[in-house]
Amino acid sequence: MAKARKKPPAKSRPQKKKAESLTVATLFEHLHLRHIRLIDLVSHLEIRDGKIPSFAAIESAATVGQSPDGRLIVDMTLNLKGRPADAEAESSSVVIDVHYQCVYDIADAEANQFKPFAAEIAKVGMLILWPHVRELVQSVTSRMSLPAFVLPVFSPSDRGEGEASVREIRIRKNGK
Repeated sequence: MAKARKKPPAKSRPQKKKAESLTVATLFEHLHLRHIRLIDLVSHLEIRDGKIPSFAAIESAATVGQSPDGRLIVDMTLNLKGRPADAEAESSSVVIDVHYQCVYDIADAEANQFKPFAAEIAKVGMLILWPHVRELVQSVTSRMSLPAFVLPVFSPSDRGEGEASVREIRIRKNGK
């Protein structure tokens, strides 16, 4: 006769965090980065009188939304407009528009419960996406036979979701 096996004592499982207890500190315990995708890239270069763009103004913004399948989406856009340092109205120009997305799966919560935290989610999305945008701008400008436009390192600010950041950068030649 075979002996009946005793079941091991049940381990106490940690309780799932309730969505009502969402805070900035616990926010990303409920969000899992699924993927990053490049949505759009538009670039344009126009050289006049042999002057090469060496000065650029960049503007970036991030918004948070929801996909039809219930995932959380962070949309980040960057607009770069470059010109020669001594630019005139009809001078050379370079324009690069980039649109990236972070797509998050949501665990143990509903998408609408993240609305109060949109600014925090947008900042983290920009932190994740910025290296991708930075590399893309550097690569595109190099392929245009321009000195590489190296964007500054991203530092989060106190701005909220959708608010744009505008910066100006000078392009260094030969790493100087």
